[in-house]
Amino acid sequence: MPIRKKILKFSSHLVLFVLLTIPVFGNYFYPYKINFFKSIDLGEIIHSNNEYYILNYGLFGENSYIYKTNNFNPESGLTLQNTSLLYAKSALDKLILLTSVNDSLFLEVYSDNTISHKIYISSSFENYYKLIDIQVQKNNILLQIDKNIYLFNITNNFPKVFSILSQNALDANFYLLNEKVFIAIVEEESSQNVIKFFDSDGNIFNSLSVPSYNNVKIIDIYNYLSLIFCSFDNKSLIYLINKRDYTVSNSIWVNSNSNFIAISNNSIYSLQTNEETYVLSKIHTYSNIINNADFPIELVEPFYLKVINNRIYAIFKNGICITDTNLSIQAVYFFNISQQISEIIDVFECKNQIIITSKSNSMFFEIKDNQLSVVKFFFYKYAKYIIPLLIVLIMLFLINKIIAKSKLLNIIANIPSTGFLFIINHRGKLIFANDYASNLISLSRNVPLNKNFRDYFKNDAISEVYKFYEINKSNKKTIKEKLSLNLDGNPTEWLCSIIPIRDFRGFAKGYVLSGIDITEQLERKRLANWAQLAHDMQTNLSTIKLNAEHISNSDIDQIHSRQKKIIHQVNILMNRIRDIVTVGRTDILDLQIVNSYEICSQAVAEFDEELFPNVKFTLNVKNFELKCDKNKLVRAIRNAIENAIRALPDKKGEITITSDFDNNFAYFSVIDNGKGMDDETKSKFLKPYFTTSSQYGGSGIGTIIMQKVAEMHKGRIIVESKVNEGTNITFVIPFKISI
Repeated sequence: MPIRKKILKFSSHLVLFVLLTIPVFGNYFYPYKINFFKSIDLGEIIHSNNEYYILNYGLFGENSYIYKTNNFNPESGLTLQNTSLLYAKSALDKLILLTSVNDSLFLEVYSDNTISHKIYISSSFENYYKLIDIQVQKNNILLQIDKNIYLFNITNNFPKVFSILSQNALDANFYLLNEKVFIAIVEEESSQNVIKFFDSDGNIFNSLSVPSYNNVKIIDIYNYLSLIFCSFDNKSLIYLINKRDYTVSNSIWVNSNSNFIAISNNSIYSLQTNEETYVLSKIHTYSNIINNADFPIELVEPFYLKVINNRIYAIFKNGICITDTNLSIQAVYFFNISQQISEIIDVFECKNQIIITSKSNSMFFEIKDNQLSVVKFFFYKYAKYIIPLLIVLIMLFLINKIIAKSKLLNIIANIPSTGFLFIINHRGKLIFANDYASNLISLSRNVPLNKNFRDYFKNDAISEVYKFYEINKSNKKTIKEKLSLNLDGNPTEWLCSIIPIRDFRGFAKGYVLSGIDITEQLERKRLANWAQLAHDMQTNLSTIKLNAEHISNSDIDQIHSRQKKIIHQVNILMNRIRDIVTVGRTDILDLQIVNSYEICSQAVAEFDEELFPNVKFTLNVKNFELKCDKNKLVRAIRNAIENAIRALPDKKGEITITSDFDNNFAYFSVIDNGKGMDDETKSKFLKPYFTTSSQYGGSGIGTIIMQKVAEMHKGRIIVESKVNEGTNITFVIPFKISI
């Protein structure tokens, strides 16, 4: 009882520790951890050539301004009087600005706290323009306002002229080929959209038809131009156009909105949803191999997806998830981002910080190494399995202590009361002997125990018992063996067993050595074997008798035929007697490779056609070889044929012997068209000594032999029968027989 109380107390403390510890670790088991650092409400943060600027767009009627920052605090800058800042893009050490002054559009270049260049674009600016975008490549600028694409070159003091490349564009972008700058523009046409290719001076030199979708993005990735078309059902079609020959190399459908697709290093990353959570997928552009990573189920409604260096940032309304390019999650942080930012302009890294910026404010998050993350991850992931397992193992250990003392008694209780019983400890000393064992070794009450076990065996007649113990004591399993002992001048047979007693570690704690006198059982078995022999010989002797009775009334040819039959049956009898003398009546299989036809034909050959003139024997044998005890299997099939003959009305009918096989088993069937069996008879068919042919001299021994042969081959017998239709007895023998 005290031990049980200790078990319960320990288990309750361990469970309490698990319940208290898991919430503490939470999502902090990843290699990095994220913490909110601060928020700046001054405007958008933009970085250019390791310089950081704060841009105020004048969203609420105030003046716009641009400030260079020191540790993200405004330091020096420029106020744009009576000017609305519409869009900004960094380019090397400059900022490219799109501004509005009195409803006129201007493109400006900001550097060194001044506007270095300013170019007038249009005087018809409307505030409801849906799309504004600026792309910069070397000294070239692409400006997109709705469907108009403007090309600028900022060399030569930023001339006041520019080119209008398209007035019906869906998207435009620069791309590089052999270090030269080119331009790709997707235009909307009546029948099908077209992507057009321009040089850096704005001259078109190629075009290609593409699918007609209104929402399209152009991204330059190494040897390809990627076109991302977004359909109405939040699915996207990605076209990969080879920049060298301007052909479509591949097209891929992605179950994601184009806003949540990022492309980097010939890999496509997309944020998708399934029934339970969001999934980040990676598609290799060369092989189309897809990898997936499940995000924590608590993250909801994605905001933004971006690849920065070797990290992928997925921003959700309620948190941030960072993975590496192999989709291994690096950090997860839950934070109500949507409460402070309604639309994300950009996400970028600054030293050990993540900055999420919008037109009105920016949020800063710290990234730090997570100490002992591997240990925490292992604990978080496997605690629900390991802790219960530890509890079970500890309880088993303690329970083992409780039952160890009773284990020996249980073993003794399961040993038959007759015979001898010795208990020897792990040091080889005798600690117990029952009355029969004491008499066996002439152990009187005056002789003390706890001596070496071998010291008690002074009688050579029983020395085999000690030899059996000495040989098998190192074995971890229970060993049984038949020993012959000459007791008081009488030969006896004993079934001896040695049972090791081991603790939970497998170390020996002692041995139980017992023996049961099986002399009488062996005598009964020998008598049964002779009965089996007599049973087997009945058919052979009947054949010999029939041919001998008719030999005097036969002509010369018939006499020779009958002589051959008699000699054949005599040879069968001699072989059967030889089997009994050697291995025919042992439980040891004489395994050899045998042909299936040889087995079936030999079993049929034992039944003389003159003895059974009205029985038609048919062989339908599939030839194959198997490893078996040929003599025993022939004998079993022969007994099945004999049962089939008895089932034929007036011994008239047909018996078919078949063989077949599959990958694991060989099948030998004896099929008759006799009277068959009802369900009750069929259920008793394989019971020892059951027979329905007692009036014909049947004893049920043949069926016992059939079943024993099947079991010795690790097989089984299948009985199928219908009344007035016949019976099918099938021997199922495995090809691999473990002895």
